[in-house]
Amino acid sequence: MSTEQIVLLIELFLILLFSFLLYFFYIKKNTSILVGILTIFLWFLNFSLVVLLPFDIYFNKKGKALGVGDDVIEANNKILRICYASSYWTIFGLSWVCLPIFKEYENRGEFTKKDKLKGSIKSNLMF
Repeated sequence: MSTEQIVLLIELFLILLFSFLLYFFYIKKNTSILVGILTIFLWFLNFSLVVLLPFDIYFNKKGKALGVGDDVIEANNKILRICYASSYWTIFGLSWVCLPIFKEYENRGEFTKKDKLKGSIKSNLMF
């Protein structure tokens, strides 16, 4: 393993730890496990973008300084674009679709799971 990969793994571990600490600091006592896991994962993805940007800049500068061909730099940029886009759309989907539905599902007062789910989807669509 190279030094850059070790640093990246350490930073991602610290971000995961920070996400867990934030979650346990702000948790409500009756929060379900599913909402908790989605929240931790969402925060981890958000904070990991802060780590991804410096690596993007570093690898572009390092490649140009070493005289690496433009095709290699473009391949790295393509991989990073895929990482950025997948992180963005995952964060978007979790923040605006999944998490509000699950949160509202927990707060619903209906008796059956089907009614709770229908009510939470309906209220989120109206919102």
